[in-house]
Amino acid sequence: MNTNIQEQEFNGNPEECTISPTSLDFSGITLNANDCLSNAGKIAQKYNFCIIIEGVLYVKKKEDQYVTLVRHAWNYDTRTKKYFDETVKLDEIKNNTIDKNEYKYFKCCEYTLAYALEHSKPQGFQYSYNDLIEFIKSQLGRRYFRPRWTCGRYNAEKHVAIMYNLLAGYSFFFESYSADVVGCILEVGRDGEVDVNATARETNIAPESIRAFFANLYDNDLLTNRVCTEEDLLQMRKDLSILKTHNPCNHVQNIDELTIARSDSEILYYNAVATPYTITSAMLELTYNCSEKCIHCYNHGATRNDNEISYRNNREELTLEEYKHIIDDLIAHGLVKVCLTGGDPFSNKYAWDIIEYLYSKDIAFDIYTNGQRLIGKTERLANYFPRLVAVSLYSTNATDHDSITRIKGSCEKSMTILRQLSELSVPLNLKCCIMQPNLHSYFSITEFAHQIGAYPQYEIDIRDSNDGDLCARQLQLTKEQLSVVLLDTNIADNLIDDLSRYKTRECRTDRSSCKTGFDEFCITPEGNFQVCAAFPMPFGNLKQLTIDDIYEKSLCLKDWQTSVIGQYDKCGKYEYCKCCKPCAGLNYIEHKDFRKAATKSCKMAKERWVMLKTLEKIEKFPSKSQLYDEIQHLPIHTIELKRILPNK
Repeated sequence: MNTNIQEQEFNGNPEECTISPTSLDFSGITLNANDCLSNAGKIAQKYNFCIIIEGVLYVKKKEDQYVTLVRHAWNYDTRTKKYFDETVKLDEIKNNTIDKNEYKYFKCCEYTLAYALEHSKPQGFQYSYNDLIEFIKSQLGRRYFRPRWTCGRYNAEKHVAIMYNLLAGYSFFFESYSADVVGCILEVGRDGEVDVNATARETNIAPESIRAFFANLYDNDLLTNRVCTEEDLLQMRKDLSILKTHNPCNHVQNIDELTIARSDSEILYYNAVATPYTITSAMLELTYNCSEKCIHCYNHGATRNDNEISYRNNREELTLEEYKHIIDDLIAHGLVKVCLTGGDPFSNKYAWDIIEYLYSKDIAFDIYTNGQRLIGKTERLANYFPRLVAVSLYSTNATDHDSITRIKGSCEKSMTILRQLSELSVPLNLKCCIMQPNLHSYFSITEFAHQIGAYPQYEIDIRDSNDGDLCARQLQLTKEQLSVVLLDTNIADNLIDDLSRYKTRECRTDRSSCKTGFDEFCITPEGNFQVCAAFPMPFGNLKQLTIDDIYEKSLCLKDWQTSVIGQYDKCGKYEYCKCCKPCAGLNYIEHKDFRKAATKSCKMAKERWVMLKTLEKIEKFPSKSQLYDEIQHLPIHTIELKRILPNK
């Protein structure tokens, strides 16, 4: 930026003067040099007044809130109609008489004061010279702290970083110099002070630029101006909770139930740091034990009725020290985020210790739970700032929900936990599988999710058990039921949204059928290292091997990572394949060969293709109320709840 602007004479308004050769882009606002000169006064008028500190222009938008707008402004003398750079003393500014219809700018030794007086200033607005001086001093002397609700990861080699505001549930991607600064921030412990000058020395970036960047981070609650007290945190939680519940999440979350959701910021960071050996996220199945007995559970050894014997606990689970060793190994490979699941993760006696360890290591974590073991512990969980808590809730109708969990009162407990977490502004997701028992009431989840500021997530694919049990097939919706239910646009895989794209959708056969098993893996309760929770093909066991050992020795892993859909026996060969979501895990469970298409997947793709072709002839779809009324009149099929093993 060339700030040695030559004096220029011009006739007419300041807008007619042009200055080159640059433009400014800051905080999403682009102004060219001429705009800075000609419009600074207008900016001051619009926002009451503006202040320039070490070359950074701040405008006051509302009470006690300043927004950084542009990096530079030049002085303009309305009498001589020339731009100049003039150094004056503070007392000269204080005693200077400024015509209220003119704008004048003064550059001081350490900061610049832009002081605008307008005859059209807002009625009742009052400010004083001392107010401006105090603000300047506060900016120059402002202290910054890293809040306890932040975590993240910095990659020095790629000069990229990701940082989380876990209180609000947001993540931010940084690159180049901004990433280097974030790297310095993340080195400071939570509630520790982040020194502007020390950061400037470490990164070789000018202090004024660091200060401007910190101001932006402060606006996004990635930095604070003091160590927050418990009272501060409680008030922030209340404010965020009110904001979420008054602005409900109206969009559908299109997230596979068995993979870890990724934000745009995470995708940018993961792509930037990707190598064949980088692991950015992991799913830890802490246990297959659970405080509920869901009739559709796909975990090994799950029962379908109370007369059956559970084999959920027939394994030697990892110890706490083994978990710490595995987490450290994952961190060495680039870990950013973990999802804790089960069973119910809180059925593992080490669950809280693992959460504490992840928090101490600056690892973001999600939790998939039913909430039953969180009674009286929601505040404890909130103080670890989970990135997301996803709770299984199948209906707000207790009879329907409890018939699925086989635990009386579980519906009310889960809803109570969700309300408490919402009041603490914990980011929430409601996970609802739609099946025969909750067909008539599943949609009640949407309204409840809106009430507590959560995301509703529906799933229609009831999976076969990982141990081969086929009981879940009885729970699946029939073709006739699906043809109605899939008109519900609150379901991610609904037919209406797919109608305009299904024929032109490209069936890519040159890539893997799944995103996991590359930079994301699952670790089972006994330590098996595998693609995901629903693909029980182990690449090795982390009790005996390190991750590097598995990368080096596992032929199964190499086979998986080099496989593409085109190698599968049926995939991509038929027109209806455009409606398929091929799952290598289902293939493996049915055939012990992930390249052989699962019967269920092909059946679903064919049915969906036919349903979409049928819908093309319909001119008008039912309203939500009409649709839900029709769903409530659909017959529910009687099911026999018992384990069904192939060939037995």
